[in-house]
Amino acid sequence: MGRFRCALVGALTCAALVVAAVPARGADPVPGTLAWAQRELQAVADGFGRTREQSADPAYRFAVSAEMRRLQAFWRAEDEAEFRGRPRITLTRLVTGPNVGDPWRNETTWGGTHQRLYFLNEWGAKLTADLWGPADLFDSDAEHPGVVITDGSIQGNSRMYWWAAQTLADAGYIVMSYDVQGQGESETFGHHPDGSVWCGRVDQPDDTPPLLVERGPCPGVPFQQSSVFMGGAVGAHNFFLSTPDAPWEHFQDGTGTAAYNPWWDRVDRGRVGAAGHSFGAAAVSFAQGNPQLLREPIRAIVAWDRLSACQAAVRSGEACPADGLVPVNAPALDLVAEDVLFPTIRTRPPDPDSKLGAFGHWRDAGVDVMALTLRASTHLEFTSVPFLPASAHGQDIARHYTLAWFDRYLRDDPSAAARLFTRDLHVDHYTPTGAVVPLELAPADYLSFRYRSGVATSDMCSRDWVADTAC
Repeated sequence: MGRFRCALVGALTCAALVVAAVPARGADPVPGTLAWAQRELQAVADGFGRTREQSADPAYRFAVSAEMRRLQAFWRAEDEAEFRGRPRITLTRLVTGPNVGDPWRNETTWGGTHQRLYFLNEWGAKLTADLWGPADLFDSDAEHPGVVITDGSIQGNSRMYWWAAQTLADAGYIVMSYDVQGQGESETFGHHPDGSVWCGRVDQPDDTPPLLVERGPCPGVPFQQSSVFMGGAVGAHNFFLSTPDAPWEHFQDGTGTAAYNPWWDRVDRGRVGAAGHSFGAAAVSFAQGNPQLLREPIRAIVAWDRLSACQAAVRSGEACPADGLVPVNAPALDLVAEDVLFPTIRTRPPDPDSKLGAFGHWRDAGVDVMALTLRASTHLEFTSVPFLPASAHGQDIARHYTLAWFDRYLRDDPSAAARLFTRDLHVDHYTPTGAVVPLELAPADYLSFRYRSGVATSDMCSRDWVADTAC
């Protein structure tokens, strides 16, 4: 299994890591042959696994409808109580269905500790956030590691990622999920301290990183720009670390927003990580590389499709300049999808290393990194969006690796390395009926046969996780 350095992790951990290697991957079918077509068609069918499971379950359809009605009533009340005169012109408020998350595990039915809160971003836009913690959070004064989750772009919603927030909270973390400005349940426009809408000139220091530069007529508008997500990830991390003695810099009294994290005394400030999806994944990649912008450094990150090595302002398709690469400071897990919104048939083999660009940047920097491309997967694997294309077990697998990664690098849990590198993966499958079913998988069953997955840590280095090929 690659090159293990047992002296670094201890004999007990290494003993757990020495597991049977899977056989090397067999030769791929020849393009244009029946075998090739059959494999591609099967991959497309597998890419709709979660969709079929949800669509076939009447109880799930009923639960989604009931959750839509509950949310519509909740948002109307929230508009009146918290957002009067502060419009939320987002897809979530216009189309409820895709934004309900998991209807069986919302904030009212989940068994842990939860609190809804609001805080202002740099431009005075009111953001919605949710804090998640273990059920016994306030039974003692113990501090807990923390994780901040940034949602994806094109009108993502933090509810899509509550599967991760709840998983981590159940395991003893304090998690904050939030919506960036102009998305989900957060406000569209910023405001001056006097309450007037902020549109017009924005004065930013000359040394502002390019990805934080505001380029629209109103700061944070439109939502689909790097400054919204990069600034959101930086600001949310700093708000999460705010305290009564060091309150949030952008708090304005009278807005109904928090001056500091209300759970501040339960957070272990030296063990805070970040996770994000899509543009949110790029945002946490940026934030970990710019500790000068943060109250405390980010200690580990998880990127759900996918990790970004570039922090230069480049146009789509352009290569990142050498001086625009993001500094590498935090161990990174990159969970990658094969396709975007829909499973796609390939007529010829793609470049098997094309998903490993950021992985190589982290590896070359000597910082632990793991990049896994999931088989028959879409960009929506990492969201809880009803009925849209995703494989049956992609989110289950993401749940396992996300927790194991943070356990290893935020908690120094001696069992975490074994859970990351095991060849016999045990995950919980969350069904559309709300049940949890144990599942056993091997890497050759759930990792891409089209693209390589890589690992480069102090324990091992493998440029092909399925074929078990050493670096």
